[in-house]
Amino acid sequence: MFRFIKNIGPFSILLTTFFAFMSVGNAIDITGPLPKLTAEKTLLKGPSSAFFEEYDEGVKGKCDLLLKHLSKSLQSSNSDVKYSAQLIYAEMYDRAVCVEYSASKSFEYFKQAADGGGPAIYAFVGWKYFFGHGVKQSNAKANEAFKLLLTRNTVFGNSLTYDHYENLLRDRKIPILLKKGVDWLIQKTSSDEKLIHFAQELLDGTAIYFDGSPFKKDQKAAYNILFRLSAKNSTASLVLANAILQGKIPSSPMSEAHFFLEMSANCGNTDAMLEMAQYHQTGQYNFLKINSIAYSWLYTAKFLGLDVENQMKTLKEKIENQGNDSARQEFPRNYRPQSCRAVK
Repeated sequence: MFRFIKNIGPFSILLTTFFAFMSVGNAIDITGPLPKLTAEKTLLKGPSSAFFEEYDEGVKGKCDLLLKHLSKSLQSSNSDVKYSAQLIYAEMYDRAVCVEYSASKSFEYFKQAADGGGPAIYAFVGWKYFFGHGVKQSNAKANEAFKLLLTRNTVFGNSLTYDHYENLLRDRKIPILLKKGVDWLIQKTSSDEKLIHFAQELLDGTAIYFDGSPFKKDQKAAYNILFRLSAKNSTASLVLANAILQGKIPSSPMSEAHFFLEMSANCGNTDAMLEMAQYHQTGQYNFLKINSIAYSWLYTAKFLGLDVENQMKTLKEKIENQGNDSARQEFPRNYRPQSCRAVK
């Protein structure tokens, strides 16, 4: 029916965007200001709660207190306060609340809030790119925003549902590209093993999105995934520890790698036990160079079925030649499965 669109120049982009938007049920008009709704129906409760009453007054045309509060908050050295102000200004410019309508200024404030550490706000950035609302329409840039939304926000629980993003966007209907991204993420993270593999891809820069575009290396997203999984999965703890040891997450201190490696070993991961034994023998990565501790980890690995007799024999001789009888212990003292606790 609409095949003629592709032959009528730039107007085709406008029509394509229009029909894409109208294909979503109960669509709102994006050719002018979005509806002036109450703070409860517009603003995100967490970051913007302190402004609810003033925003509602602003919707009624009483703007002095809101504008004064926002102006002060936007200059704040507190990143959370500044973030809240950016979000509220973004909505105000989109809805002509106490300011002249400007979809482009709204886009700028949403982008600043997202880039400043609010990954959920990439939902709004992607929405605006998808519909060309205040910015040049670009599916590619919409997908880049949605990739950051899907990986940095969270990849657990209700974030793997359409409802999560519909509730986030409120009266802005969820774009089809975001739905495709959610479907892709559900398949990509359908098991702990797949999720760990995805985190490794993010660390190495080898992850590929549903549209064929590559992900940039994303240490923050990978860390968040592995950190959350480490509470219940010793492999995730081991992968996270090694990523830090290998310098793939330079923002994390070496002591954090020690913690997660020992946590993995304590939870029964024999690969982690062998690494603990190796590092305590060599002193690599700032581990204490103590052969008796290394021996205890080898003993524990043997207790769990690994063939490490030769390594134990060599290390035991070395310890006894040093006059240390710690290698004679008959119980794997460091094996404490009950210590596998949730990481908060």
